[in-house]
Amino acid sequence: MTIQELGSLGEILGAIGVIATLLYLTTQLKQNTKAMRSSTYQTYSGLAMNISDFLAENAELFVRMNAGKELSEEEQLRFSMFAMKLFYQMETIYLHYKEDTVSEEIFNSRMRGFKQAMTGNPAMYGVWDSFREWDLTDSFVHYVEENVFERDA
Repeated sequence: MTIQELGSLGEILGAIGVIATLLYLTTQLKQNTKAMRSSTYQTYSGLAMNISDFLAENAELFVRMNAGKELSEEEQLRFSMFAMKLFYQMETIYLHYKEDTVSEEIFNSRMRGFKQAMTGNPAMYGVWDSFREWDLTDSFVHYVEENVFERDA
């Protein structure tokens, strides 16, 4: 075999190696994306459980509120903290959706629940109006104003 033939064989083997490497990297990228989405959803599930725990620990607060009873200052503060936790959770899923790390199906289902929580409890509007500009992103505030409350931002 001549040097030219060996050089040509080397080029062919090199090209095959590059193609194999690209296929491997494509597979790794897909697996990484899948793992990232799974991790994001797991984080969100943890946040949802945190909200559920808060609701369970403060059931008397929500029973009083639903009965139309006036809340003490302490209860109002606890409710405000619950609302802020919910706002932060929804902002997190909104930002993940914008970054394409949460599927549209999950995003839409969570936002439907958020809309129900917001519009089903007038006190949520008050907390929203008091805290929306503290440290929530402008894009999330705009989204909520237009799509959850269906009012101009």
